[in-house]
Amino acid sequence: YRDFFNKKNLNISNLGHVKKIYFVGINKSNLLRNIFDTVKIIKFLNSKKWKGNFIFLSTQQSLNKIFKKNFWLITKGYYGFVKSAQTFLIKRFSFFKFSIIHLPYVIGDNNSWDKYFKNISKSEIVYLPEAGDNKIAICDLNKLTDFLLLNELKHSSYFLYSEILTLKELLAKYPLNIKNIYQLNLSLKERMIWNFKNSYLIIMLRIMKDI
Repeated sequence: YRDFFNKKNLNISNLGHVKKIYFVGINKSNLLRNIFDTVKIIKFLNSKKWKGNFIFLSTQQSLNKIFKKNFWLITKGYYGFVKSAQTFLIKRFSFFKFSIIHLPYVIGDNNSWDKYFKNISKSEIVYLPEAGDNKIAICDLNKLTDFLLLNELKHSSYFLYSEILTLKELLAKYPLNIKNIYQLNLSLKERMIWNFKNSYLIIMLRIMKDI
């Protein structure tokens, strides 16, 4: 990803034969760069009058429903801000066909979310929002891959998921050591810290840092 975008002039030698581009890379060390990289590839494909389908995968931070009984929390954060900006640019300035793929937790093949939920399931006692009764969407990696490769993606926007279940039901899919699940109650201090970390002030400071 970085090697491709670090070049002064982008180039895809066989672009005329490319039917789909899956835009899934991200520069984690400088999130703002992702916005400029998005502009760069849009300009490149527009200039080449490319006729394929540009598929942008945008993961979601879907925590607002989890905490609905505790406190209203800002959950978009800097990462979500960057993804929203990329989505806006693709929708507003692309002269080629595109599909925005919104994703919840993608699980499979021992990926990062698999490891995350597996680690929770290894604990004997856990504290979860709503004691694990909150419902979340997940997307099976193999089903996602089949959908992206085998379908023509005629719409400009999708939200893909394979299952909606409670957090307790999801954890039960892993080797389970959990004996007790308790309600997670955030203190006022914890709520304030969360909101501050995801506030527009912090977003602006992180933009300045990346610049």
